[in-house]
Amino acid sequence: MSEIKWAYDENTGSFSALPASPFLLVALGAVALLPLAEKAYNKAKYGPSPLPSNFDWQLYHQYKERYKILKTKKQSGEQLDFTEIAEWQKLSRPPWAESGEIWAYD
Repeated sequence: MSEIKWAYDENTGSFSALPASPFLLVALGAVALLPLAEKAYNKAKYGPSPLPSNFDWQLYHQYKERYKILKTKKQSGEQLDFTEIAEWQKLSRPPWAESGEIWAYD
């Protein structure tokens, strides 16, 4: 069982802990690799998935064209009226999207 080793400093008259075990370097290396593992996990979980079986290409192109028109209007500084805001929401959640999924047509 490991125990903390102490050293006495004659200059200051104080005690201090000796350096940690060699496993500290292994632990620091693992901590450094955690962001890479997290990135790989998120890419696998939230990456692109195959298109659903009820995907309609014609409707997709119609939604895409209307989305681009509304996006251009919004980016130019014009205000969208209530019907256009509702349409924007509808375009962002097409019929083939799963629950909670938001689409952008870029």
